[in-house]
Amino acid sequence: MWEHGGEGAFTILPTYLATGILAVLTGIAMIIWSVWFIQRKRGPLVFFLLNLLLFLFGGGIGAPVLIYPAAGFAATTIHKPLKKWRRILPEKALPFLAKLWPYTLSIAVISLLVGLFVAITGYIPGFAASDADKILIIDLAIVFGGGLGMFLVSFICGFAYDILQINIKAERIS
Repeated sequence: MWEHGGEGAFTILPTYLATGILAVLTGIAMIIWSVWFIQRKRGPLVFFLLNLLLFLFGGGIGAPVLIYPAAGFAATTIHKPLKKWRRILPEKALPFLAKLWPYTLSIAVISLLVGLFVAITGYIPGFAASDADKILIIDLAIVFGGGLGMFLVSFICGFAYDILQINIKAERIS
């Protein structure tokens, strides 16, 4: 562990035991909901409520405030027309963006995993433990730039992919 090796959290519960148990159970519920139920009519709403519970039950501050809301907003577009995105994304850019989405998603996941490793251990090759402030700045750049930033780019590229697939199906039908 290093001096920055933790994440702030708070809880409305009276004990650490209750906080730990409910944070873990809420996290498991979020995973189950994300995998099997997010596409339902009220799926994103329940996801937002689970996120709020996770935040209140000591599940940290970073993910419930930064990452999960972005995922919830993306989930609100499931089974919805992509009219807004058709107006926003230039038609010529769709094939390029559509090809990028798996790569941007991969970069986002790898960045978050590397950022998590650095956040826990404080280890970056070539840096001494006494460079804690520099390590923290690099870690935040990895997490926010490579992780959260690439997730947002991945959402846009995913929408481009979906629009392109709809266009291809429409051309086959006509």
